[in-house]
Amino acid sequence: MNEPSDPTPPGVAGSAPRRTILAAERTQLAWWRTAFAVLAVGLAIAKIVPQLAGDQVIWPFTVLGALYALYAVGLMIHGSRRRERVELAVESGAGFGTPAPIQSLITGGAIFLAVATSALIIFS
Repeated sequence: MNEPSDPTPPGVAGSAPRRTILAAERTQLAWWRTAFAVLAVGLAIAKIVPQLAGDQVIWPFTVLGALYALYAVGLMIHGSRRRERVELAVESGAGFGTPAPIQSLITGGAIFLAVATSALIIFS
């Protein structure tokens, strides 16, 4: 009989590091789910809302939808990089975390999109 393969990456021993790596993978998937939801919102703003509203001027909706799509790509990249940093930290024993500038960029992007969406709703 073949023994089941060990899912532990090379250089990582013990159950706590294994749980940490699995948690990092789940967190990456959460970042991706959030990114896909943001992408769906962008698609709705760019294509569905102007049709429902009957607006003749659609370029602001298109621009805002594209910004949502770019934000979604950024979230996917951040989620994947974060998982990689966690795995490296577990293997090396170093600390890890999201750098403050990246946190500010993610937060600022969300605030900008929320304000821009609100302005588009109010002034459209």
